[in-house]
Amino acid sequence: MTTQRVITVVPYNPIWPTLFAEEAKKIAHALGKNMITIHHIGSTSVPGLAAKPIIDIMPVVKDILAVDNRVGAMAALGYTVKGEYGIPFRRFFSKENVNVHVFEEGNTDIRRHIKFAEYLKTHPDFLQAYAELKIKNAKDYPNDIVAYCNAKDSLIQEIEENIGLDSPRVVQTCLDAEWEQYHRIYQQQIYEPANEPYDRDDEWFTSPTHFHFVYRLGTKIIGILHIEFVNKQKADILTLALDSEYQTQEHEAYLLNFAEKWLKHQGKTIVE
Repeated sequence: MTTQRVITVVPYNPIWPTLFAEEAKKIAHALGKNMITIHHIGSTSVPGLAAKPIIDIMPVVKDILAVDNRVGAMAALGYTVKGEYGIPFRRFFSKENVNVHVFEEGNTDIRRHIKFAEYLKTHPDFLQAYAELKIKNAKDYPNDIVAYCNAKDSLIQEIEENIGLDSPRVVQTCLDAEWEQYHRIYQQQIYEPANEPYDRDDEWFTSPTHFHFVYRLGTKIIGILHIEFVNKQKADILTLALDSEYQTQEHEAYLLNFAEKWLKHQGKTIVE
């Protein structure tokens, strides 16, 4: 039986950069020549910022699929292998007080993580607000990581908007704000035109064979994607929908290309 880790936020510890550097060397050796560079990200990378005492490390690699050939080397370092773990095209590994997020070069999440930390380093007012919010959230939701993340999402979106992050990206629906926009677009673009009732509690939204994504343009959610795994080899794109003002060939192609690439990574082909 796995024990739920209590969420704890502590004052900044100047030893964190050293712990990152020591672990980064081991990870670089485990990932081999596929790795291009490696970054210290997350709150422990920002001097003066209170944080969960977990070192977040982001290796950037040439080929994300080749990382799957190195899971044995990562496991030998004590890491649990968790696959994408909810973030498309990521490889996630964790062990006590360390999380490793591996991305392929060109992935928009790389710039997002780096720019977020850089912004906090140069904006002490937001650093202070972010620290205070995390301390409060850890006290309010010590055993609920989703609630903890939901409670800081609004400030994170404000910071990302200030940074000017405008790259498109598709993420698996997780946070309350993402689900709210997901259901809004689904209902407006699919059900209302067909004059059909919409049920947010439908098993489609809870079944483990159904996967739900939101399409972000910067901080704005403009589209959704709903995929069903039909069997071990096949998957079906049940819904691909965009807000009216974004219904362009460019955005439709971006979502479709994402779906095809993601399914290929899952070893599935689309039902004809």
